[in-house]
Amino acid sequence: MSVSDPLLKRFKGLVLLLRNEKEPIRDHNSFLQQFSETLEEIFRRGLKHFVFLAEPGAIFGFNKRDYWNWIESLPDVLNVQTINPALTLAVSTVKNCKKVKTNQGRGRLFIRFALARKSLHLPVKYIHTNTTLLEYWYDPNSSIIGNEILSEIFLSLLEETKQIIFNLNIKNSSFLDETWTIPVYKQFEFVPCRDLGIHLSYIKGRAVVAAVDIGSVAAEDNKIETGDVLDELYGVSLNGVRKGQLQTITADFSRFRANYLVKYVGRVDVGEYGGVAVIENGIQEVLRNASDIEKQEVYFELGETDVTVTLKNSCKVLLKHSYTEISSCGRRVDSVDFFAYIAGETSCSLAKKFVCYVFEAACDEESKTILCAIAQGFGRTHWFV
Repeated sequence: MSVSDPLLKRFKGLVLLLRNEKEPIRDHNSFLQQFSETLEEIFRRGLKHFVFLAEPGAIFGFNKRDYWNWIESLPDVLNVQTINPALTLAVSTVKNCKKVKTNQGRGRLFIRFALARKSLHLPVKYIHTNTTLLEYWYDPNSSIIGNEILSEIFLSLLEETKQIIFNLNIKNSSFLDETWTIPVYKQFEFVPCRDLGIHLSYIKGRAVVAAVDIGSVAAEDNKIETGDVLDELYGVSLNGVRKGQLQTITADFSRFRANYLVKYVGRVDVGEYGGVAVIENGIQEVLRNASDIEKQEVYFELGETDVTVTLKNSCKVLLKHSYTEISSCGRRVDSVDFFAYIAGETSCSLAKKFVCYVFEAACDEESKTILCAIAQGFGRTHWFV
């Protein structure tokens, strides 16, 4: 094989193009797909034991093997004490992702994750430390990774990619089993309601929007349109979803503890408007003036009709608001352990004075669960998580 391999030459040109980009490389970059496809072609060149078909999935229960299989084996094959934690994290993240179902999809997700974390050079570097593994997976006469000289050139180019900022949406991975084309990914948060107003068709494990009711929550500002694919609900992947599963996911998420031990941070008057738009500033204002000493441990109880906050030490009721008085709830994206709700002096539709009450949960997931539980308690009031 010539040292001037045309595939490596193409890859080098794409690396140079991306390095010359003035902005971080995002999913819509015009060179990204060709760059990714070329990378994958290099990983597959001369790969032994490679079984691949255009259609994703398994044949007679056999999961097709791909370059991902040797990559995922590295943490187990190599000395755990010497392997870079970045590689272990990347492999673990891909293994735990429910949005990819095939080895092809997992390999592609690994490439995207590793590019974003500047660690794509690591698997190529490590496979060359284990001759048995390298010879098992790659033919030295037809591969790039299995060839001593070409692999060094490839590794140097991968080192170059560390100088490129890849700002990729790793959550946007549900179609990697089928294609390198990255679809437009949008995330919406809706007011709590009984019916979003969307009708779904289930096509090859995808929840596709077949129709949107006029005037419904989903139709506001054309957020959801016919033909959109629902990718995730409550943080649960919908890739491979079957008819009826959405109701199960919603029911499962609705089950929560009614009583939480949290810290009450403080309160701030927010004026005559109690909508979700003032949540972030309200939390910021309270945190600016609060200290750890002033925080009080309280029980945050979610009842059928109201929220009750009780001091842990004295069992004294500190706050009590019915859901009709609560106008909004939410948290800041940069302080996700802290959450807040805003309540008026009377029913929020009539109130003229609103107060933001801020709390600190034990963790991100707990604050999210509490907010979703509050949202279930009041009707059509704005909230976000």
